[in-house]
Amino acid sequence: MVRKGTTARLESPIASDADDRQALLSVAAFYHGTLKESPEALRYPESRGLTDPETIDRFQLGLPATPGGGRGGGLNSMAV
Repeated sequence: MVRKGTTARLESPIASDADDRQALLSVAAFYHGTLKESPEALRYPESRGLTDPETIDRFQLGLPATPGGGRGGGLNSMAV
């Protein structure tokens, strides 16, 4: 018996032929966009003293997608 996974699959944020640098930049931009799209997620950096939006943009802080395929729920880990 073969079980089919129920985890939602996310679309890849990078092109399959991207070089390492471009892949890293694309992933960082994806995580950064994920953070900025969620007012709930933005409360986490604010609670840690990061209240200036320019700081979040300059250092491309981001939030990884949650294991269930959603966004903004993994507030315990920030990505840089």
